[in-house]
Amino acid sequence: MKTKSHILVLFLIVIISSCNNEEVSGPSGNVEYTQIDFDASWSKSGKMIVFIHNDLEAELSGLYIMDTSGNNKRQIVQGNVNSPDWSVNDTAIIFDEGGTLSIVNTTNGIVRTIDPGPDSHTGKWSPLNNRIAYISNSDLYLSEPNGTGKMLIMTSCAWPDWSPDGRYLFFLRPSQGSSGTRNGDTLYRFDSQTGMKSIFNYFLDEGYRYNSHLSISEEKAYFSSVFSDVSAYVYDYHFDNYFIARIVNSLSYSPDYDAISGRLIYTNRERGDGRLWILETNGSFRKLIY
Repeated sequence: MKTKSHILVLFLIVIISSCNNEEVSGPSGNVEYTQIDFDASWSKSGKMIVFIHNDLEAELSGLYIMDTSGNNKRQIVQGNVNSPDWSVNDTAIIFDEGGTLSIVNTTNGIVRTIDPGPDSHTGKWSPLNNRIAYISNSDLYLSEPNGTGKMLIMTSCAWPDWSPDGRYLFFLRPSQGSSGTRNGDTLYRFDSQTGMKSIFNYFLDEGYRYNSHLSISEEKAYFSSVFSDVSAYVYDYHFDNYFIARIVNSLSYSPDYDAISGRLIYTNRERGDGRLWILETNGSFRKLIY
């Protein structure tokens, strides 16, 4: 999706140059940074984590997996990839690279394409029936893991994610004001059993203009918002009382909810960090060591 791509490219330029854990001195004497971890995703079993590592040393950039303690980290795809998500049985990961949606086998490393694009991304594997939701040319589709049975859900969408039981597919639809400029998002829900689509809420406040990385629990929708100065924070939206709250007060991005443990993983964007952190169920924050 062009909207997603433009925002993400701008955002990554800023985070690579402003919030990472390896500092070097640039020609101007200013501090520059060389790497960032983001787009973390829990496996369906809650035992593994996949994430993207972006590094100025190109061979180090790519898709990595590790256990939830931060051990046994290994790269399984090299390159400028994004938006990984696990299969139901934790044996494969869907990801996008250059507008192509692909699946990698985590055991043998074999990669196969399920949608060549040219602008396909943000694949999300259903925990219920193995179907994949993804964005292609700004539109939301469902398909089988082999790319067959492709079905259009809605046009002009972004950031899909399944409910933990796999029945509902949530997604954002960018909203525009009278001037034609983007002024927020509408949160939708698609019922995979009935085919019905419904609006859950409008995120139209100035503070929630650019929303991304939607992640759904039984009671909440988690997401990150990027502001006009490219600062970003993680929020949650309660389905029962419609309340939106900032839940990470430090600069933060790309949250993902674990339905097994109830924990949230996200990227800490504070200067000198750029690593993955976990919001525990007791409300404490912990930097993941890996």
